[in-house]
Amino acid sequence: MTDVHASWVIGDLVKRTAFNLPNKIAVISGDTRLTYRELDARSNAFGNAMLDLGVKPADRVAVLSRNSLEFIIIHYGLAKIGAVMVPLNFRYTERELTFVVNDSEAKMLIFQGEFADLISACQPKLPGVLHYASIGNVGEGMNDYYRLVEKYPTTPPKVAVKEEDECTLLYTAGTTGSPKGAIISHKASVATSISVSIDLCIQEDDIALISAPLFHAGQINLSLHPMASVGGTLVLLAKFDPDEALHLIGKEKITRIGMVPTMLYQLIESPKFKDTDINSIRRVNYGASPIPRNGLRMTLESFKDIEITQSYGTSECGQLTVLKPQDQLRKFGCTGKAMTFVDLRIFDANSQDVPPGEIGEIVTRGPHVMSGYLKRAEETEEAFKKGWYHTGDMATSDDEGFITIVDRKRDMIISGGENIYPKEIEDVLGSHPAVLEVAVFGIPDEKWVESVCAAIVLKSGMKASEAEIIDYCKKNLASYKKPKVVTFVDSLPKNELGKTLKKVLKAPYWKNYARKI
Repeated sequence: MTDVHASWVIGDLVKRTAFNLPNKIAVISGDTRLTYRELDARSNAFGNAMLDLGVKPADRVAVLSRNSLEFIIIHYGLAKIGAVMVPLNFRYTERELTFVVNDSEAKMLIFQGEFADLISACQPKLPGVLHYASIGNVGEGMNDYYRLVEKYPTTPPKVAVKEEDECTLLYTAGTTGSPKGAIISHKASVATSISVSIDLCIQEDDIALISAPLFHAGQINLSLHPMASVGGTLVLLAKFDPDEALHLIGKEKITRIGMVPTMLYQLIESPKFKDTDINSIRRVNYGASPIPRNGLRMTLESFKDIEITQSYGTSECGQLTVLKPQDQLRKFGCTGKAMTFVDLRIFDANSQDVPPGEIGEIVTRGPHVMSGYLKRAEETEEAFKKGWYHTGDMATSDDEGFITIVDRKRDMIISGGENIYPKEIEDVLGSHPAVLEVAVFGIPDEKWVESVCAAIVLKSGMKASEAEIIDYCKKNLASYKKPKVVTFVDSLPKNELGKTLKKVLKAPYWKNYARKI
């Protein structure tokens, strides 16, 4: 009989669900439907193939793939043998991919065939990679992923995996400096999965659309692991396309979607939105970036009678807070309260709790937190001051315990000795009737050291002037917080998760200054 005892290791999520719900559909990708029994068997076969190739427990395997069945099979197969998955951003350039693979010390690299040219260019610069496997378009000297899965037995790999073992190595988005590898243990992954399942009400009959990249911590923590733990179904979108997302919502009767605000706007503004049957959707979750007031109104109006939630988390410590449906308008701007089992506080510079209304840094501790940064002992020590992981997010709390993120510590503007938090200004400008999106950042100022600059995307057909925008801020903010410069742009530079790349916006202003941005 299959051993399905409770444990805090990721491979067992699939094993237990395959035992309890063997014929339940686990993943849908195009016309392919995979049951939990089949997912368990294929991930076992892949794990056995890796062992035969010489991949050992604790070895790292880099994976370059869009959202796919193969990504999920590889993830669970590696987890079952104690090997470590290093998900790669499929938008990486040759330089970025080479850095991450070498920094991770990956012994193997698995990639989708469409990336073959990129891998070929990188290969001479990856001396530590001993094995390559291609998912389609197999080149010379490459293993064929499909033959590996077909060739090996589907019996569980004979490896004892412990909850403290490394499960994934998640590289930070790299919005500043080089990406850092956050070491995520099996226990941390399962702890986050439990919290998310409870607070986002994930159920066995849920069918979730996966449209954001699976290589990101958000999709792993909010969908991949929680859905496997309860027996839900994942519907994969290889890359986000609003019309295709709407098609799948109608076809597969999707019950829950999770997107960054920008993706939600694209979905709602699609001409096909009004003709799509969205009655199956029970919950919409947004996160990864703030939502302006106008954007929230549009989302609430478009998804009437559907529960809207917001979640906040980091690569290093999973999901931390949730803002529940009943609080979306009442507590606009908040990120919510700490999730179940998450120990979260707001500290001052002396690691003391700040009173409600005062600004401090969000810190957390517990089983959900990473083990540390790979090969970065000093940065790990700095992040874990006095036993608490310091997120770098500055925030306040109110008398009810709701947390509002003020800004990233590194994004704070210091002008004339005053601390200015861009998010406060972005929230004000986001309520202007002509503004669709806004990013606020510091630019050099000979008198004040830094001054405030706002880059604004206007709504289609709307107009506004720099003077009008500045005057709007003067009416709603202290004078020193108003922008000195306003630029109007067609779009904001963003990474694949919808986070605005402020360093790109800042670069032209700081290029002649020694100070780093």
